Amino acid sequence: DLTNSARGGDQVELTGWSAYDGSLRIVYSAALKLLGTSSFPEPLPAAIQTLDQNTRCWVSLTAQVRRAETNSGRLKLSLYDQGQSLTVYVMDYPAGTNYLGLCDARVRLQGVNGSQMSDGRVTNAQVFVPDFRLIEVIAPAQIKLKDSRKYAVKDLISLVNGPQMERRVRIRGQVAPPSSSKDLRVADPTGFLSVPDYTGADFETGDLIDVWGYPRFREGHLVLEFAWVELVQPNKANSNTR
Repeated sequence: DLTNSARGGDQVELTGWSAYDGSLRIVYSAALKLLGTSSFPEPLPAAIQTLDQNTRCWVSLTAQVRRAETNSGRLKLSLYDQGQSLTVYVMDYPAGTNYLGLCDARVRLQGVNGSQMSDGRVTNAQVFVPDFRLIEVIAPAQIKLKDSRKYAVKDLISLVNGPQMERRVRIRGQVAPPSSSKDLRVADPTGFLSVPDYTGADFETGDLIDVWGYPRFREGHLVLEFAWVELVQPNKANSNTR
């Protein structure tokens, strides 16, 4: 694992077999030689909306952090700006980093624009940040994630098109049988909603959970986007099978 011998800012010489997988240049069977350290290059100003103009370049952009997680083994951030989203992979971050503290903060970062393109359009917007120190909070979250106001599901409908649309909310409900393998469904006494493309911890039907997210309608269904989920109480009926 070459990442164990090199850190952000190191100057290296890489030797190996090169290949192109259709979107990225890859070096196989690589040998890494450390040459010293150097400063990062001057970044190109960018925005989520303009990542098609500077792919494979070192860029700087500003956006709001909507989600932070480490399920992939790396720190993964979901950023949002003017209706568009971006995935950021932070390759090196200190142990004990309070990454949840980034949620809903506005940040400025530097990294490599690794967005995937097809027919001149971005199909997967992503930036790779080599070091956590390259992320700067320029506007802290107005409300800490877990201090978000609690709502009943039925009350979210009036928020979706209202002034609270861009505020994170909290729902407490039970896990319901999923309608899709990628979705987490949550029900409370007033209704149900889904957490789309959920990739976090596994829950059992009937578990009581808290969900923090942004309410939206997708194809006529109420969802919470950019969600953070925590177990409140397991379903006692499933306790013997865990």
